[in-house]
Amino acid sequence: MKITNDDAQNMDLVLTYLLKNDKARMKSKQIQDLLNIGLDEAHRIYETILEFHHKVEPIISILNADNIAFGPEITEGFLKKGGFVAVYEQYTKKETENTSNNIKLTVESKWLLWQRKTYWFTFTMAILGFVIALISLFLSLKVF
Repeated sequence: MKITNDDAQNMDLVLTYLLKNDKARMKSKQIQDLLNIGLDEAHRIYETILEFHHKVEPIISILNADNIAFGPEITEGFLKKGGFVAVYEQYTKKETENTSNNIKLTVESKWLLWQRKTYWFTFTMAILGFVIALISLFLSLKVF
């Protein structure tokens, strides 16, 4: 699941709210009330936090089907490292690098195809020029 910068900021707000208010658990409805967004959007943010828990680092101490529980010391360390905004920036940087690498590979492959197509023509012209030069040299030496 891809996240946007707004999603990353909203997820950091949820974690910050949990830390500041010493709450251990939060449901989608509470996220909706905190961020003033729709329930579907709140549920999507909730699921994204759950998904990124496994991919980034363990910010959630207990997983439950109905709510998420946070370990304050783990979550605080994650937020000090930049939180989800830092994760978003890393993913964006990697995507940019991959895109530029793909462009370079595309240009290089086109160049190689062009070289392959023109190689034999150029090689043939060089051999033909060499033969004509040898014939011309031979004829010029025979003429007294």
